[in-house]
Amino acid sequence: MSAESEPKEDRVGFITVSGNMKQGFVGGYLLLNRVGRPLEFHCTTPVVPNRAQEILYGNTLRSYLFGDQIAQALLAYSKPDLSMIFTNLPEILLAQKETELPLIFILARKPDQVFSEENFREKLASVPGLIPDQWEFLSKDKYILVFTREKVKSDSSLSSQFDLLLASMEPMEPFDRIRSAVEEARKQ
Repeated sequence: MSAESEPKEDRVGFITVSGNMKQGFVGGYLLLNRVGRPLEFHCTTPVVPNRAQEILYGNTLRSYLFGDQIAQALLAYSKPDLSMIFTNLPEILLAQKETELPLIFILARKPDQVFSEENFREKLASVPGLIPDQWEFLSKDKYILVFTREKVKSDSSLSSQFDLLLASMEPMEPFDRIRSAVEEARKQ
């Protein structure tokens, strides 16, 4: 079966950003099939904020760079023929308005960590531009998923799709692949 003929439920996107203020931030977008094979990979050029941006954006600079600049550029590559896109950075949730696909913040829970919706709403509130009340939470196995009800119609639908993903891969691992591929691309 070719990548183009796979059902949309069998295609999942992952988006993250790595880097720092000095060398720049690079975003990566990896599209995988359900068994974890790459179908597409895109990355941005390094985005280095200038001093004026640092001053003008203040504590909103990171959310602006990650959500408005980098994630939006990468989401322009996303095709509607996949089921959802995961991110490991809450700032990327700011780009949800740019795609019809569910953009889901995934967080691996530590073994001794108890899920508290109040604590995660506080975490989202710390991201300038995110309104915590617009987001829903689903605790699934050792993961916490944050999504908007506007894009995910039911917890059971999200839960069953996430179960399919868990059956074939560890869902935090693709972010490591993206970071490694970005580092390799930076060397060239």
